[in-house]
Amino acid sequence: MAKALDALSRRILRILSSDSRMTATSLAEKSGCSKPTALKKLRQIEKGLNLRYIPQFNYQKLGLGHQYLVAAKTERSMGRKELLGLLGKSSIPQFAAICEGDFNLLIYAVAKSSFDYFRWAYFMRKSLQTPPGKLLSWNESEVALPRLGFFPLRGEVLDNLDLPSTQKKLLKELNRNARVPLKSMAHILKMTPTAARYNLDMLLRKGYIHRFTAFTRAPVGGFIVALFVNKPFLPDHAERARSVRARYFLDDDSALANRYQMSFELSGHADLFNLIHFSSIDEWYREKGATAELMGEGTGFSSAIILETVMGELPIRNVDVKDIYVKIEWEELGNLRRPISLE
Repeated sequence: MAKALDALSRRILRILSSDSRMTATSLAEKSGCSKPTALKKLRQIEKGLNLRYIPQFNYQKLGLGHQYLVAAKTERSMGRKELLGLLGKSSIPQFAAICEGDFNLLIYAVAKSSFDYFRWAYFMRKSLQTPPGKLLSWNESEVALPRLGFFPLRGEVLDNLDLPSTQKKLLKELNRNARVPLKSMAHILKMTPTAARYNLDMLLRKGYIHRFTAFTRAPVGGFIVALFVNKPFLPDHAERARSVRARYFLDDDSALANRYQMSFELSGHADLFNLIHFSSIDEWYREKGATAELMGEGTGFSSAIILETVMGELPIRNVDVKDIYVKIEWEELGNLRRPISLE
């Protein structure tokens, strides 16, 4: 398990989580230390946390405007190899995990159109219905508003984007390592540094990338809960929802990871999806109870502990939540006469 970080290391990690392509000089300035110290700490963090640097893509701008979360339950538990045999037949699923709880399979999928998604979902449900798994339930929701966090994209889906081949190659290389120096990237892609810079600037100008970030692949202790919530729409719903969302910012400054890793507003079988890191079962029960009390009578939950990632990666991060959280209120979204930008 990863070891605890000192205050300077945590500061460096949070800075990198906001901009993982930041130069060593800028990193030192922002973290308040010398460049040699920043580089030394960075090497220690990279080794200790097994950091990965990736872009956080703007899926809408990339033409992947349909994102779905699926909580499925099968009668028989399926192994990693079996699931990969099914999931690997399409570029639509980006993440899948074996779980224990109200469902035993969690899938995150992206598609260019709802038709593409439902065609894939039909294939998956049909394949799971017969042996090997015998599907008991398939509950899907479309992501309406991703407020916090993201699932990384697989390289396969980037291959299918409607972009010039040079830009797709650059996106794939950044997806492998977003901190690779521009000269090295140019060498890998067999282009001049000037051409690499031009294409990177073009990707940023077009808004394909929200930010460059970092996440840990080393175990940070505790466990991860995937939680789907059905909200009762009470008269004071907006105020109650704000009270629940305020809990996303209550992080322990000494922790290796944020408690709330993801929060998506949904449309479908659930209203809300949260991915939450807990250090103990008692902590999980307290958080669940607090959420139910704040949301009010009639709140419904469907939850499971993530046991094993089968496809993709689970980005566990330590970020300054208030800097990246999408704060738009539903009162604004509910005003049909007012145009809303989610960028």
